[in-house]
Amino acid sequence: SYPVDGTTIEMAAKKRYEGEDIVVLEGLEPVRKRPGMYIGGVGMAGLHHLIWEVVDNSIDEAMNGHATEINVTLHKDGRTVTVSDNGRGIPVDKHPKTKKSALETVLTVLHAGGKFDGNNYKTAGGLHGVGASVVNALSKELTAVVRRGGAQYRMAFAKGKATSKLQKLKGQVRGTGTSISFTPDPTIFPKTEFDTKIIRARLETASFLHRGVKVTYNDEVNKKKETFFHEQGIVDYLAKVLKERNAKAIHETPFTLRKEDDFRMELTLQWTESTDEHVRSYVNGIPTGSGGTHENGCRSALNKAVRNYIDTHSLTPRGVKITIEDIREGLIVILSVFIEDPQFQGQTKDRLNNPEVQSVVEAAIRPAMEQWMNNNRSVADSIVARIIAAARARAASRAASAAVSRKGGAKRTMLPGKLSDCVSGGKGDSEIFIVEGDSAGGSAKQGRNRNYQAILPLRGKVLNTESATLKKILENKEIQDLVAALGCGIGPNLNLADLRYERVILLADADSDGHHITTLLLTFFFRHMRPMIEQGYLYIAQPPLFRAKRGGSEVYLKDQHALDDYLVNAGLKDAVLHYGADQQMAGAALRQLVDKSIIWMRAIDQLCLRVNQRDVIEQAAILGMLNLELLGNQEAADYFAKRLDQVSDPLERGWQVEAGTEPHNPMLTISRKLRGVTESYQIDSKLVGTSEARRLDRDTAELQDIFARKAQLVAGTGQTALSGPSALVDWTMGQGRKGAQIARYKGLGEMNPEQLWETTLDPNQRTFLQVRIDDEEEANQAFSTLMGEAVEERRNLIQDNALKVSNLDV
Repeated sequence: SYPVDGTTIEMAAKKRYEGEDIVVLEGLEPVRKRPGMYIGGVGMAGLHHLIWEVVDNSIDEAMNGHATEINVTLHKDGRTVTVSDNGRGIPVDKHPKTKKSALETVLTVLHAGGKFDGNNYKTAGGLHGVGASVVNALSKELTAVVRRGGAQYRMAFAKGKATSKLQKLKGQVRGTGTSISFTPDPTIFPKTEFDTKIIRARLETASFLHRGVKVTYNDEVNKKKETFFHEQGIVDYLAKVLKERNAKAIHETPFTLRKEDDFRMELTLQWTESTDEHVRSYVNGIPTGSGGTHENGCRSALNKAVRNYIDTHSLTPRGVKITIEDIREGLIVILSVFIEDPQFQGQTKDRLNNPEVQSVVEAAIRPAMEQWMNNNRSVADSIVARIIAAARARAASRAASAAVSRKGGAKRTMLPGKLSDCVSGGKGDSEIFIVEGDSAGGSAKQGRNRNYQAILPLRGKVLNTESATLKKILENKEIQDLVAALGCGIGPNLNLADLRYERVILLADADSDGHHITTLLLTFFFRHMRPMIEQGYLYIAQPPLFRAKRGGSEVYLKDQHALDDYLVNAGLKDAVLHYGADQQMAGAALRQLVDKSIIWMRAIDQLCLRVNQRDVIEQAAILGMLNLELLGNQEAADYFAKRLDQVSDPLERGWQVEAGTEPHNPMLTISRKLRGVTESYQIDSKLVGTSEARRLDRDTAELQDIFARKAQLVAGTGQTALSGPSALVDWTMGQGRKGAQIARYKGLGEMNPEQLWETTLDPNQRTFLQVRIDDEEEANQAFSTLMGEAVEERRNLIQDNALKVSNLDV
């Protein structure tokens, strides 16, 4: 047996190994078997990569002068996307080798496309010939519509295979182009709902990189339509990045370079007062988050150009040594290159590997940069002054860092006094827990395995290092102890070969204060010890927030979601839901309904933050009367009356609607008289058009089918009538709490050493989160917004997302 992802798999012994045991995957089977090889994974990044593959094909048409418009639509279900362009249209004639239409060949055969011979596309982002077919393989449904030669053709696919023949639709059409609609396969992706913000950001970036191309995004989920068109291209993009990062430029006009000959390149850059460098690079419109040879060439050119200017004008002060880090500090760069045969690292195209590109980029930028600086002496001198200031600050930081390193070297006698080190002398399998507080540190010290586990307690809130200089950071006692304990240096002096532990684990309370301290530490590691994250040394422990006892059994639960799961499982034991005339639900189906009801409750809770009318909102949701776009109260009343008149049994008829008569009264009264009893609800027009209302309306049919049909829960000898999803969840949670003793830990210090070992320290029981950087640009923006000095941006982020919080621990 051997462990895989924490699971032990028993391998059955096999006596023979013959040719028949070799598995040959045909067609697009390899993609469905190993999607991570083609899109990088099945998480949110891989899910959205499907869109990028299709969009990149449309952009390739635009880059080569065949298209001027690209349209992307996220449909109402949030799971289906359509990408269309006015390019030439994928060919539909029969392919000579496959004997199938070229359209079917492109969408069902790996490494089939029109970008290999260089005749049809001078530059392109999708050169592997797997993009469109991979999207098809991983889609539950995909439909292609092509306009060519005055006719329109349609073909349908599912999971990589054609489900219809190529159809020539009736009538003539104008223009040419391709439209691809697809829905990701839920058996491949755990979550198939797209994030509209991610799509919008990528499309806006595409419009910056391709001047003259109109990119339209139609978000049907949120009923928004935007068109992106930027005549100034990456110059406009640079202005946007400066605003996003709240960076103050030290010179007004950026340096800009455009080449349109055999090697097309666009570059714009500006020095700012920020302390870090920020580069966004692209190859044929595709973001290269891990850089590559084009970035290397750009950096080399800038370094040489600036040094030549400094040397020519004798601007270096005595005693100051300028490094390449000083030159790049505070620099924001947008670099976009277009080349005929890009060699990317992996299918996700994250890094450019073409060695010849580095020298070409450097040769283009260096003389242009030198000329710009010499022609703009006042601007160039301000840049040099900023670089010299950075060099002096960096020298002071290196001195402070060296002092800390000398104090905290490998000698145990020089390690922080509060560090409880492990017995193991080498890195080996050793690990250090960075623990919040002395009390928790004491429990951890007693509960650990001292042979390989070290404990370093930190007192109070850690310094926010987002905007602090390295010199100030190293003057902080807690940071000094942390750097000394790790032993590998910090910032420019970081050397992971000297790291004293194999794993560095952040261990804080499971509440909001603990999350804040963890975020402060993550900010420090991201800004000043990033290679430790990039090489997989940093982890976050997952201590429990709750302990639940029932009879003789005891379990630890990580957070509120885990507690809810525990209570639901216990509450639904032997429960049966009866509804309608003779329908019932139990087991997995009932559990799924409870899970959906919890989601519905959260949507209702979020609506109640806007309007405090829980019962009214829930009943209105069941009636399907929330998602309306109305102009006034009377129009709303007329709409409701018409809609209610269409309601059929078992909801029953007889509802009446009355609008508020006063202008400031936004209420609508909905009432009916049944068996002499008047039942009425009031709906506030403030609910109109909210995303929560739309979500509830999408689920109206299921709500009506169950909760409007005299739903009752039966468990044992008791039965309970249910008025809606809230009643179902409340009953289930109440049943789950019967006989259970639930304790909430206020902090790690409340756990005795044995409990802390059992839940958090024991390698056979614990759960860790490994810290990774999937999107450096997005991570950088998150830290800048959440931890930076721009209060307005942080306030806007909180206000924009406040109603999305489903489980706030305060």
